[in-house]
Amino acid sequence: MTPPLSGDLDVFGLPTLLQSLAQSQASGVLTLKDQHGATLGAMVLSGGHLRACRAGHLRGDIAFYQILERPISGTFVF
Repeated sequence: MTPPLSGDLDVFGLPTLLQSLAQSQASGVLTLKDQHGATLGAMVLSGGHLRACRAGHLRGDIAFYQILERPISGTFVF
């Protein structure tokens, strides 16, 4: 089993992180958390392609654009 990839979104930057996961054709769930550990959103990737996204009550493309338009300060786990 591969250990999870995790880190600080302020250091990695979400666009750079997503590009890296796409280039490596990664599959899994990217979970975004705030500074207190509460889940703010999740993205499902398969072979580096985004398959699903949620942020609060939003789903799909709307959730994805919301996450990108309003960057969060927190952490991620993949």
